[in-house]
Amino acid sequence: PAMKPFIFAHIAPLRITPGMGTPAQALRIARAEALGLVGGSFTAMARIRRVDTTRAAYANVNHTETELVFSTAEAAAEDYSRNGSLFLGVKANRMAMSFGKAACLADVSLPLEEWATVAWVYNAGAGEQRLYVNGRSIKTCMGVMPFQGFGKDIWVGKHNGQLSSWLGELNSLYLFPSMLTDDEVTSVFNFAPTWSMERQLIVNRNESAVQAG
Repeated sequence: PAMKPFIFAHIAPLRITPGMGTPAQALRIARAEALGLVGGSFTAMARIRRVDTTRAAYANVNHTETELVFSTAEAAAEDYSRNGSLFLGVKANRMAMSFGKAACLADVSLPLEEWATVAWVYNAGAGEQRLYVNGRSIKTCMGVMPFQGFGKDIWVGKHNGQLSSWLGELNSLYLFPSMLTDDEVTSVFNFAPTWSMERQLIVNRNESAVQAG
């Protein structure tokens, strides 16, 4: 299938290493409502590579079990209680998706030191969250009310005011203001390059889309 219109894309690599004063790369995208994430269906995608934190090279890194790809980094306690806190990332080595108190958590761990293409899909009509790894649906969670983070900034690689909680590399980041089907999720990375040179973040005024890379 043809690639659906996206609202945000950042193709160029982000190398993120938290802790020890390291100037980790974190990227502010836009307000949640401008990205089509509030109250409706959406799809978030990324190509990720997580490093093995037991290696000696990372002995002094303040690493956590919670690794965010997309998030509302400044969400407060009241946002968490009303489905206004976005969490799209990895928790305890497993894919995770949450808008607040309840989390959709995969049953299997993600591999370390390997590239993986991942996706978080929300179907507002069905109240369904779905997680994908390498084009395959690995977890479905039902009965989830829509994300309500109106006015909240969406970030890549940032969590709870820290520079980053991600240890590894990210690229080919996409946000779609719609639910992608299984086939569409699988096909997106056929359109995306595996790497590119860093470029300035630009706004596509014709398509109301944000793009980088």
